[in-house]
Amino acid sequence: MKMKSPVLYLVSLIFLLSCEVEISKEQAATFIKFYGNYLNDSGADVVITDDGGYAIAGTSVTENAVTGMVLLVTDEYGNLLPRFPRYYSDGRNCGANTILKLDDGFLLCGYVMAEEAGGGSHEDIYIVKTDENGRVTWSNTYGGAGNENIQHAVRGNSGGFVIAGYREINNKKDYWIFSISENGTFIREVPQQTVQNTRDNMAEYLISIPEYGYLCVCTYHEDTYKGSNVFILSVNNDLNTPYNLSLGTDYNDFGKCIIRGEGNQFYVLGNTENASSGRTELAVYSIEMNGLKFGSSSVVATIQSDSADFIAEDFVLTGTGRLAIIGSDISDGNYNILLQFLDQGVPDGRINFGETGSQVGSKIIVTDDGGLLFVGTNAYEGNSMISLVKTNEEGRL
Repeated sequence: MKMKSPVLYLVSLIFLLSCEVEISKEQAATFIKFYGNYLNDSGADVVITDDGGYAIAGTSVTENAVTGMVLLVTDEYGNLLPRFPRYYSDGRNCGANTILKLDDGFLLCGYVMAEEAGGGSHEDIYIVKTDENGRVTWSNTYGGAGNENIQHAVRGNSGGFVIAGYREINNKKDYWIFSISENGTFIREVPQQTVQNTRDNMAEYLISIPEYGYLCVCTYHEDTYKGSNVFILSVNNDLNTPYNLSLGTDYNDFGKCIIRGEGNQFYVLGNTENASSGRTELAVYSIEMNGLKFGSSSVVATIQSDSADFIAEDFVLTGTGRLAIIGSDISDGNYNILLQFLDQGVPDGRINFGETGSQVGSKIIVTDDGGLLFVGTNAYEGNSMISLVKTNEEGRL
């Protein structure tokens, strides 16, 4: 079923009025909230805090008129706590695209624009560790002369953190997976991989298998077929990669996310290009694992539209065992948040959020009461704000 959210229809008024409208406890089971400076703000990731509220990471224009990381922490009703938002920048443009909740604060991960001699700039990975009040504990940059960016991060199985992203060498992107200590010191990296006939390889998402290591979803471009493919790396706790698996078609396929199902089953989310229509479709795969060894794999479902492109970003398992996918529905250049359900491999409901402007969904989590919460970006007439939407388990407001 497809529906438009009537609340988002009022987005143009929200840009003119305050976005920080208080929500009563009676309304807290579901809500839509907007945060930002009415300029160029975007939401990237969200986690649940210890008291049942939410911490959002994104990008915002700071008081110094540069683009910086932003951390917003709310109560369980989506109301900002008094000491937030917090902005982070060393004077250069930067932004966040992932956040980890730690016992003593948060880890914000993203990029910073590094100036080059003679003009120009490139991206370096930028990580900021804060306490629970958003005060900086440490910050550090990682990278060289080319572009580097982070796509995802997880807690290390033996402490510290493991980072997944890419680095650019000789105008070619290679996936970059490395570990850092609790205080941000670089430890080691995954050795450079040899993937035949490929270019522009990117590590997209990590999941920890504590007793063995990690699985990393990557996207790589295969010159043989002039398209991209989904590539899964097994990464042991020493950051070696004993096994890998390729998924996808002979056309363009993109890896996005991986989550654990029951037992040794894992689900992989991505996108695939329909060879006939050229439309982008949602793609979900299933993998059976034996430790870090790959067993059987299969396509669970591909989900398409005759009139729109579906861009996947993230997914979760709901309390009833359905997969809930968040992303974007793109039709005639207009973006709406797409919430797609999948039950036992069968599409089981589709909801669109958005009327005026363009809305993009980035990250989805299951809340403490079993509902769904997703963060994204709401753009209208050249401006954008961070959006936070909480629905019930069925995706309803």
